[in-house]
Amino acid sequence: MLRSCIDFCGLNNIAVKNKYPLPLISSAFAPLHGATVFTKLALRNAYHLVREWKPAFNTPLSICRLAAPLTATSTPFHWTPEAEAAFLELKCRFTSAPILTKPDPELQFTVEVDASDTGRNYDISNWEPLAAKLALEEWRHWLEGSILPFVVWTDHKPVLHWKWHGSKDMDSSLLKPKFHLDLWVSFTIQNWLLDFGRPIVMIILPLEWFPLNRPSAGDYFHMAYNIITPFLLLKLIERSPKTLPHAAVYLCIITFVMGASIHLVGDSINHRLLLSGYQLHLSVRENPIIKNLQPASLIDSFELLYYYDEKLGHSMWYVPFFLILFLYFTGCFTHIKEEKRMPLAAWFLLAPSAVYYWYLITEGQIFILFIFTFFAMTATVMHQKRKGFVPDSNGLFLLYSFSIALGLVSIWVACLWSDQVLRKKYRGVIYIPEPWAFYTLHIRDKGASA
Repeated sequence: MLRSCIDFCGLNNIAVKNKYPLPLISSAFAPLHGATVFTKLALRNAYHLVREWKPAFNTPLSICRLAAPLTATSTPFHWTPEAEAAFLELKCRFTSAPILTKPDPELQFTVEVDASDTGRNYDISNWEPLAAKLALEEWRHWLEGSILPFVVWTDHKPVLHWKWHGSKDMDSSLLKPKFHLDLWVSFTIQNWLLDFGRPIVMIILPLEWFPLNRPSAGDYFHMAYNIITPFLLLKLIERSPKTLPHAAVYLCIITFVMGASIHLVGDSINHRLLLSGYQLHLSVRENPIIKNLQPASLIDSFELLYYYDEKLGHSMWYVPFFLILFLYFTGCFTHIKEEKRMPLAAWFLLAPSAVYYWYLITEGQIFILFIFTFFAMTATVMHQKRKGFVPDSNGLFLLYSFSIALGLVSIWVACLWSDQVLRKKYRGVIYIPEPWAFYTLHIRDKGASA
């Protein structure tokens, strides 16, 4: 049986050398990444039906044609059963994994290198480094753009000294990412001191000690929180192993500052109303100090104030806050066994961190946003696990903090489930009372009556 083949001898004689090389598999394969639909129509029903005697193919410069006719060689060709079996095996190999597997930049690349006669002009100790150099140059366009650090496998032991004599940045970021202890300590302290501790400061330094038409001690704490927190969030993004879009990060930071500033004004006025007898467990129109105000438009003004504070301000504050935490969490995955557990210092920070998130959920009434973020983090863990990655120490710290906070919220709701007064105020599908409402109802008012 005769099979046609192309005789390139005539083409090589008339072709201009190195005018433009034929497309290589490595360069033609990259554009296929992400494609899901393929067709064989052009190969099966078009290529072999070309009436011209010179087939053509596309290149970035122009359309090139083969100058030699599609004719068989003059030498008889014998197709043996062994050749048929080899051909079918090659056909199967070239049409299945791993040859057809497209590179995925979200996974970790592994480069296997081995020396050959290419480095014969070098001594033996330099053959393997040369092989690694050539391999890294060949796949540079994939390795430099990869999200995770790539791994080089070699059977030449002296090459192992590279990782010890590299740069300090490479040692810390590529070989073994560290738990960001300094950042998490600063984040936890400022959250407790400037946000969670602000009501406590106002109890220690009450409003009566300050002019009511000027900022109080709690207001200054809130201002410091609005300045320091965006800075820490930016540092958190800088530490992320995953490159995040700058526009999205900056938009989140700006929105966070605006929302926190709106809440600053509303919270400051709210505490002055509490001093005058305002009861948080009641609605605006049901409060004794507001329901009889004249003109009636003043009541509408107070309702607008609470809308800005509890709805708009909280949304603009907490949505970007949790979005940044989630974006950071998506980059906290590793395959290194040592990074699959938290250090001892992280366990000590876990409890105060979880308590602060409980305070955000209850006081800010953001349970839906929190549970959505928690489910998104859980889905990310499951997705990365299928790829062979698990959360590193920073990811585990966030995940465990959210899990404990969810447990604390459940205990809080269970303890106040039968409180009819609070249930009347929080009539939504999800019943989560605010700590300040509990304070005004069961602590402040009872203390005043006693």
